[in-house]
Amino acid sequence: MGELEQRKLELEIAELKRPFWQKAAYIGASIPIVLAVLAFLSALFSGYFNQERIDLQNEIATLKVERDAIAYNNERASHMVDQFTKQAGRHLEDIQKEEQWVVEHRLGLATILYSPTPSPTPVP
Repeated sequence: MGELEQRKLELEIAELKRPFWQKAAYIGASIPIVLAVLAFLSALFSGYFNQERIDLQNEIATLKVERDAIAYNNERASHMVDQFTKQAGRHLEDIQKEEQWVVEHRLGLATILYSPTPSPTPVP
């Protein structure tokens, strides 16, 4: 076996004997995890999540108020449409009655105007 091969085997054995936390692959993989945990803990202890929760609760309350206002306005508009529909129906009935009256009176007038009139009889 050559001197280079011997040296390579010694280095590989030394690498295998090192603890896993001292290996470059482990360190490279664990650094992002450690940073993520630290960022999470920092956000947790700084009150970031509590503030977000409070902001969301305030937004929910605001949206509920808006929803109730929209429901109230919708109900009012529906009621107004119903009233206008009933009122329009009454006006239509009045117009139809008036139209019927006009038709009947025109027919009556036409029969009077265009009916043959008896010729006057001489008085003896």
